[in-house]
Formats: sequence, structure tokens, C-alpha cells
Amino acid sequence: MIIKVCGIKYNDNLKEIATVDIDMIGINFYKLSSRFAEHIDVTYLPSHISRVGVFVNAGMTEILNYKDQYNLDLAQLHGEESPGFCDELAAHIPIVKAISVRELQDLNRANLYSSVKYLLFDTKTSQHGGSGLKFNWDYLDQYKGDVPFLLAGGIGIMDAGELLSIQHPQFAGADINSRFEIEPGRKDVNLIRDFVSRIKNKNL
Repeated sequence: MIIKVCGIKYNDNLKEIATVDIDMIGINFYKLSSRFAEHIDVTYLPSHISRVGVFVNAGMTEILNYKDQYNLDLAQLHGEESPGFCDELAAHIPIVKAISVRELQDLNRANLYSSVKYLLFDTKTSQHGGSGLKFNWDYLDQYKGDVPFLLAGGIGIMDAGELLSIQHPQFAGADINSRFEIEPGRKDVNLIRDFVSRIKNKNL
């Protein structure tokens, strides 16, 4: 199972988290976010941890500039980006497209984004992620698409068992954020390490 830690803005914290057995780090480049990583130094990251730039309704040029500056492996789009925009951007960088979910019918939008590498099912709020709130995970059974998905939205350490029980063929991993925070943008590394152990070692 992929484990992605999202929304880190402090270099000392990033350096600590880079020692944990995770798969992806989300670096928030949305300037209105409390987790905006204005002065982040990604040279701390080992090569096996994928660098995911998080954007909200950013333009193509902006995303590609960040891609080059930070050597991004993926671009996570958390706004109202169109399928056509994703098709065009996917020629330059693999995409994680966030789908905001409150009601079952919200999942229907996922079928429009066939060119992305991953979908990210997150709870619909005005904050563009990081709300600490869950949507109804039973809705996932209704997703019949071919694109693998990551699950986000209010995931905490006590959700490890439920995550391991998900049998959906396209479930690829979990995206953790606010429930592992000391403050916005600063994560509790020991809590993340415990969560990773529960997931990777099934040590519940």
C-alpha cells in the first residue's frame, strides 16, 4: 500500500519524515494554504520517495516551473482542473487528480480523468484538502474505473485496520495529513512512524 504524507512546510520536519518508510511526500504550492511550502528544500528526500507537488487551479507554466525547480515526480491537482487540462499536462508529468467527495454522485467525476496516473478521493470542503474530515468510504464500492486511487480525508492512526481491509481492486494507498499534525505543515514523526508500522507490518 502506498503511503503519502502531504502538506509539509518545514525543512527540519521534512528531513525527519524522510527517514520513515513512506512512498510519497506532498509539497503544497498553493499560496493560500496554511501549508504552503514557500522555503522547502527537497534535497533531503531520498530517491525512493516520490515528490508530489500540490496545486489548486494553477496554470500549465506555473506547474512546469515548479516541476523543474523541485524535480517533481507527480503533480497533484486539487482544484477544478478540466479533463482537457489534465490530458495536456499529463504529457509532461504524471498527475494525481483529486476528486472531492461529499455525496455518492461526486464519484462520477472520476470517470472523466482517464489520462491521470492516480485519482485521489478526498472529502469535499472549501479548504481544498487537509480538513481532517472523512466522507463515507462505503461510496468507494461504486467506483468502477480503471485508474488506481489514493484515499484521503481525515485518516488517522486508528484507521490503519480499516484501510487494510479495503478490497477494492483499484485502491492503491492512503494520503495522510491533518490528523498527524502538531500544527499546520508540521507533522508528528513518531505518530507517522507508528502508522507506517501498522500498515506495512500489519502490526495493529
